[in-house]
Amino acid sequence: MGSISFTEILVIAVVALIVFGPKRLPELARRAGELVAKAKEASSAVTDALGQDLSDVAEPLKGIKDDVTGIKKDLTKAVTSIGELDDAPTPKAKGEADGAVQSDGAAKADDEHGNGKHVEPQDGSGDDPEDGTAATDTP
Repeated sequence: MGSISFTEILVIAVVALIVFGPKRLPELARRAGELVAKAKEASSAVTDALGQDLSDVAEPLKGIKDDVTGIKKDLTKAVTSIGELDDAPTPKAKGEADGAVQSDGAAKADDEHGNGKHVEPQDGSGDDPEDGTAATDTP
């Protein structure tokens, strides 16, 4: 919104003097001043109310932001410590060597991911003692 120059104000005053006359012009100016004062008062009241509502909403959001920031820091520390643990060499437990023999005589072989899988012996000793059936190679 642009500002009004002095000449524009003067033109408005002359037109108002001609339209309303010299007797009513002071009363109209007084009313216009009162209206402007009321408008400013209402504007400041609305601004204050909106500012209060905004601060009522902003305070809990600031608390949530602080909580999220704290969680982010905790997660960053946890990920960093996990990364440090992954970088450290891990000693193998006794009997975890590749191709170790289990106590029941079955060999433990590493698959492509390094996981030990149970391998049945080839001598037919894979009989199931619970149901009494022997393992056979029939298709």
